[in-house]
Amino acid sequence: MRWKDTATGYGWVSIILHWVTAIFIIVMLFVGNSIEGSRGIYDDKLRLHTTLAFIFYLALWFRIYWRFSKGHPGPLPRQKGFFFYVGKYTHFSLLIALVGMLISGPIMAWSGGLPVRVGHLFAIPSPIPMNPGLFSLAHEIHVACATFLAIGALLHIGGAAKHFFINNDGTVDKILVAAAPPTDGEP
Repeated sequence: MRWKDTATGYGWVSIILHWVTAIFIIVMLFVGNSIEGSRGIYDDKLRLHTTLAFIFYLALWFRIYWRFSKGHPGPLPRQKGFFFYVGKYTHFSLLIALVGMLISGPIMAWSGGLPVRVGHLFAIPSPIPMNPGLFSLAHEIHVACATFLAIGALLHIGGAAKHFFINNDGTVDKILVAAAPPTDGEP
């Protein structure tokens, strides 16, 4: 079983991190979107959002670390050209937006005078004083990154569909099945 990436494919660590992150982001976008307009149950939805974020926080940081430290596998033979690089740098930009979310979320809560609540179990008190200006900036960054992730996820899904239905170039297979063991001289 191939756990690490090869020069042209993903290993199981990357594949599992990709799909866990994808599911998490979709759930968090829906939960986060429901917070704004809710009246009366605002605190429950915010608590759900922060609880889910807390549960996945370290896994998401590991996902970001893993991809930036391992790099992006190169193209398959039928996967070359301009659009390979568009996809590659789109992936990295989505991870940068995720960094923005992971940093701005707690800062937004704390600068707004709220602890980061984890269910009804415990709360992480603010290490910083309440600061409306910082809250506003963190909120803008959080919303901008969430919007970028939502649009980016839709483009990513569209690109995957194009590769699967039109190009049929093995791109989708790379994120579903771990790469074959490397041949001589391949990492």
